[in-house]
Amino acid sequence: MPHILSFELLGTPSIKVDGETKIFSFSKINALLYYMVINKRISRDEIAGILWPSKDEKSAKKNLRNTIYQANRAMGGEFIVSPNKTILTFNCDVTVESDTYRFEEDAYTHLEEYRDEFLKGFYLKDSDLFDAWLAKMRNLYEHQFIECCYQKVAEDISFHAVADVEKNIRKLIAIDEFDERNYQLLMRFYIENHRNGKAIETYYELAEILKVELGIEPGEETKQLYQETLKIANQKHGDLRKKRAYHFYDRANEVERLELNLANLKQKKPFQSVLVKGDLGVGKSALCQLVLENIQYSYECLKVTCYKAEQKHFLRPWRELLQQLMLLLQKDNLAEIDQWEQTFSRQFPFFKELKAQSMSESVAPAELNFLAQSISEALQQLGKKRPLIIFIENLQWMDQGSIKLLTSVLLHNPHSDIIFIMTLQTGYRKEIYDFIASVRHYEKIITLDLSPFKDFEVRAFCEKQLPDYSFQTTTLDFIARESEGIPLYINEYLKQLQESNTLEVLTPKMNDELSLQFVNLTALESELVDFISFFQKVAPMSLLTQLADAKKIEIYTALDNLNKQGLVKENVYLDEVCFSFNHKKMKQYIYAQQSAMKLRVIHEKIAILLEQKLNEVTEDSELLAAIGYHYRHAHQELKSLDYELSHHQAFLRIQHELFPIYHQEHLSSQETVRKAEPSELEKFKEIGTRLKEIEGQYAEDSTYQLLLVKFLYLEGRYLINCGDYNQGLENIQRVIVKAKDFHLTTYLLRGYRQMIYYYIQTDNATDMAHYIDLAMDVAISANNNESIGILLRLKGLYHLMIGDLDQAESLFQESITIFNIANRFDEKYNSNIAAAYDYLAEIQRLRSNYQQSIKLQQKAINLCKDNNLMTSLAIFYVDMGITLYAKKDYDQAEIYFLKANELFEVTASLWKRVQLNAYLSLIYLFKQDYEKVAFYIKKTISYQNQLANPRDSGLVYFSKALIKEKCLANQIENSQLGDLVTEDLSYYVAKAVENLSQYRDRYELQVLNETFHLKMN
Repeated sequence: MPHILSFELLGTPSIKVDGETKIFSFSKINALLYYMVINKRISRDEIAGILWPSKDEKSAKKNLRNTIYQANRAMGGEFIVSPNKTILTFNCDVTVESDTYRFEEDAYTHLEEYRDEFLKGFYLKDSDLFDAWLAKMRNLYEHQFIECCYQKVAEDISFHAVADVEKNIRKLIAIDEFDERNYQLLMRFYIENHRNGKAIETYYELAEILKVELGIEPGEETKQLYQETLKIANQKHGDLRKKRAYHFYDRANEVERLELNLANLKQKKPFQSVLVKGDLGVGKSALCQLVLENIQYSYECLKVTCYKAEQKHFLRPWRELLQQLMLLLQKDNLAEIDQWEQTFSRQFPFFKELKAQSMSESVAPAELNFLAQSISEALQQLGKKRPLIIFIENLQWMDQGSIKLLTSVLLHNPHSDIIFIMTLQTGYRKEIYDFIASVRHYEKIITLDLSPFKDFEVRAFCEKQLPDYSFQTTTLDFIARESEGIPLYINEYLKQLQESNTLEVLTPKMNDELSLQFVNLTALESELVDFISFFQKVAPMSLLTQLADAKKIEIYTALDNLNKQGLVKENVYLDEVCFSFNHKKMKQYIYAQQSAMKLRVIHEKIAILLEQKLNEVTEDSELLAAIGYHYRHAHQELKSLDYELSHHQAFLRIQHELFPIYHQEHLSSQETVRKAEPSELEKFKEIGTRLKEIEGQYAEDSTYQLLLVKFLYLEGRYLINCGDYNQGLENIQRVIVKAKDFHLTTYLLRGYRQMIYYYIQTDNATDMAHYIDLAMDVAISANNNESIGILLRLKGLYHLMIGDLDQAESLFQESITIFNIANRFDEKYNSNIAAAYDYLAEIQRLRSNYQQSIKLQQKAINLCKDNNLMTSLAIFYVDMGITLYAKKDYDQAEIYFLKANELFEVTASLWKRVQLNAYLSLIYLFKQDYEKVAFYIKKTISYQNQLANPRDSGLVYFSKALIKEKCLANQIENSQLGDLVTEDLSYYVAKAVENLSQYRDRYELQVLNETFHLKMN
C-alpha cells in the first residue's frame, strides 16, 4: 500500500505521513520538503545553494545528502529520490497531497484552504534566498486569495448565500488591518442584514486601530457608513430587541442604544437620557467614554464623579457641575452672568469667592424647584449653541439633596439639546431607585444593564486583547474563574501576563478599587464583613449573630445595609439564611487584611460553633468538611485532618458502600446520588502528604495513629472501588496490622470486611472464608451484633459461591432475623435486609423458580425505594433484570436494566456494570438493534478491564459468543460489531466456560450448552 505524504502550507505548516504528523529534528528538513512540494522537481545545486548559502559547494551538497537521509529516515521510507545526480523529486510510489495544490487548481472553490499566510511562523536562519522565495510565494497566494475572496464575497451577497461572508471578510481584514475598504465591506454586509450593532462595533474596531497605531481617524466614506447605520437604527428604534445579543467584547447592542440617543440629540429628534448599570469593574465608564470619544459632531460635555467618601456632603456634585457650567457661560459670552451667579450663590457660596463658608445642609422644596429651574434655564442657553452632554459617574454615591435636584432638572427638562449619561453600580439605595422610577415613568431615561462576561466570552476577550500571546487552557480557566467575567479584573490579569507572565490573585489596582467599596462602613458593618470573609462558601446568619458583639436586631440591620450597598448578598442554604460577598475578589481582599492572630482565633471560634451544630445533625458530610476547613486555618492540624477524613468517610459511605447502614434521621437525605469528583483521589493524596509532614511531631500520639488508620482505610476502599487493587489492598493490610497493634476493634472489623468484599469481587471463595472467620471471632468477642448480622450474610454468600444453596439460604434468613430485631429501634439496616433478600432471590433464580425470585427481588427493591437507598437500588435493578431475562421477558428486563443504567451514570461504583451492559447488549441482539449491541458491548469491555472478577470476564465472553453466533448465522453486516468479535466462535465459548462460575452462573452455562453443544462436539 503506497504511502500518503500530506502538506498543509497555507497557515501554520504541518507535514503528515499516512495521517501521522511528523516533527523533524531541524528546520532545514522542513525547508527542503516545503520547497520540493511547491516546485515538484528541483536541482540539487539550486537547493543546496538556497539552504546553505554560506557554505562551499562541496559542504553544501554534503549537508544536502545528510538532510535527505534524515528526512527519509524520519518519514519511514524512500520519500525523496534522485532520478539522476542532479535532480530531486518525490518517489512516484508516494501520493503527495497539499492544500496549495487544491488552492492553485481552483482558488475560488477551495477558498477555505487559505487559513493564513503561506508557511506562517516558519523561519529559516541565514538564508536570504529562501526568505526571498518565501516572500514571493506568500505574495502570490495572498494576492490570489484576495482576488478570489472579493469575488466570492460579492457573489455570496448577491445570491444571499451569507454563511461564509463574514468569515471571508474577516480574513481580508486580517491580511491588512489598516485597509478601510474591508471594514466598509463588512459594515455594508451588516447593514444589509439588519445587524446595525455589529456595524457600529466594526466602526469602533477600526477607529481604535487607526487611533492607536496611526493616530488618525477613519475616512469620510467610513464615517458616512457609520452615520447611515445610526440613521437606520434610529428608524427601527421603536422595536429594538430587548434581549441582549451575543457580543463578547464591544457590547455592540448597548453601544447602539447609547449612540441612537446621542444621534437624536444632534438631530433634534426625541431621545432619552441613559443610565448604564452594572457591577464594579464591568465596564460602565469605559463604555460611555468609548461612545463619547467617537461622537462625530461638536458638543459640550460637563462631567462629574461622585465619591463614596462625599456621599453625605450636601449638593457636592452640583457644585462641580455648576463651576463647569459658569465657565462655559462666560466663554460663550452669554448674557445675565450676574443673575446666574446670584441665583447659584444662595446654595453655593463659592460663586462669591466665599470658599471658606460651609454649605447649607438642607433646602426647602420651593428653593430646590427654583434652583432646578435656574439650572435648566442656564443649560438651555448653552444648548442653543451646541448639544450639551452631562456625564455623571457613580450615581450610587450621590447625596440625597443632589438626587432630588437631579430628579427635578430631568423632569423639567423639555429641551431637545441636553442629555444626561450616568453610570450606576449595582446595589440598593431607596433614593436612587425612587429617582429611577420617577424619571423612567415619564420616559426621561433608559437603563442599560451590563452583565459580566460568560466564560467563553472571557476567553474570546483575552485572545482579542492579546492576539500574539500563546494562552494555555489553564491560564484562561484561571482568568475566567478568578475574574468572574469582570473586565476590570480580566484586564489586570492580562497586564500581569504581558509584564511578567505571572498571575497574582490580587493586584495593587484591584486592591485600590476594592478598598473604595468598603470605606465609611460602621464599626459593626466592618466587623461583619470581616467575619463573612472567614467562611469558605457562605456565612450562616446564626453564626454571625454568635460571632458579632452586638444585639441581633443591630446585626440584622447592618447586614441589610451591606446588602443594599451591593457588598454582600443574601441566600438560603440548607434552609438557613446565609451571606456571602457579591464577588470573590471582595472576599479575597477583606480576608487578606486580617492579621495572623485574628485568623487563628476566629477560625477556631467558628469551628467550635460548627461542632455544636454537628451534635444536632450527626455525620453531615458538608458540615464535617467545613469544620475541617476552619480547624486547618486555625493551625490545629490533627483536628482538621480528623474532620476532613470524617467528611470523606461520610461521602464514601454514600457513594461506595453497596449496602450502607444509616440512622433513621438521615434517611430523607442520605443518598443524593452523584458521581465522586475526579479530584477525590487528589484530596486523598493531599491528606496523605499532610499526615506524612506531621509524622515526626505526632508519631507517638494515639490520635495521630487513629487518623492514619482511618486514612489508610478510606483511601484503600476508594482505590479498590476504582479498580486499583494492588495499592488498595496494601492500604487495607496496613489497617489490619495497625488496628491490631493499637486495639482498634472497629477498624479491625472494617479492614477484615474490606478484604472479604475484595474476594467477593474477585470470586475467591477460599480466601473470603478465611477473613469471614477472623472477622466473626472479633465481632463475637466485641459483642458487635451489627457486624455479626453483616458477617452472617457474607457467610451465606460464601456458601452460595461454593454451591451450597441450602446452607446459604439458612444464613441469609438468620441475617434478616438479626437485622429485623435491630430495626425495631432504628430502621437503619434496611439496606442489609434488602441485600439478603437479593441473594435469596438469586438462589430461587438458580433453582429456576423465577416467580419466587421476582417476589423476593421486589422486596429488596421496595426496601431501597422506600428509604432512598439509591446505590443499593441500582444493584437490585440489575439482578431483577437478569431474572426477567432468564424468564425470557426481554421488554421488562430492558426496563429494569435502563433504570439501573440511569443510577450508574451518576455513581462511581464499578460493581455490576459488566452484567448490566452485557445483558443490555444481548437484549438488543434479540431486538436486532446492532448499533446498540456494539455500544453496550464496548462499555462492557471497558469495565471488564477495570475489574479482576473472572465471572465478569466469563460474562463478556458469553455475550460475545452469542453475538458471534448471530453474526455468522444471520450474516450481519455491521463493521463496528464485527470489529468487536474478531476471534473464532470456539474461542469465545471456551473462555466463557473457563471463567463462568459453575454454581452462580448456571443459567449462562446452560444457554451455552443448549446453543453450542452440537458445534462443540
